[in-house]
Amino acid sequence: MCEEGDSASSNSLTVEQLNNLVLEAVPRKKGRYVGLARSTGGASSSSSAHYPLVHELMEQIKTKDTEIEFLKNDNAEIRVELQQNRTTMEQNNVLTQTLLQKFRSRFGEDF
Repeated sequence: MCEEGDSASSNSLTVEQLNNLVLEAVPRKKGRYVGLARSTGGASSSSSAHYPLVHELMEQIKTKDTEIEFLKNDNAEIRVELQQNRTTMEQNNVLTQTLLQKFRSRFGEDF
């Protein structure tokens, strides 16, 4: 995250710019921003007025990114396990059909 005065990256947004983007995207109802825990009620030209909001949002994003990464890894493991189960089921089906054919040839079609 880049505070005003920091020069971490040439394409980073300042806190004020990020705050204004968030406030533009969030719907308002009766003059208040819907879904935001703390808000000063309007887009102020002072970046310090919205800094806690941006910090909280950035923390939420980090948490969500961590959760997403965990879920992606978990999903990948489940997909591998699913494919292994499908392969095992296919092998068992082939074995069952082979045994059924042997029993039918030995004991007749009524088996």
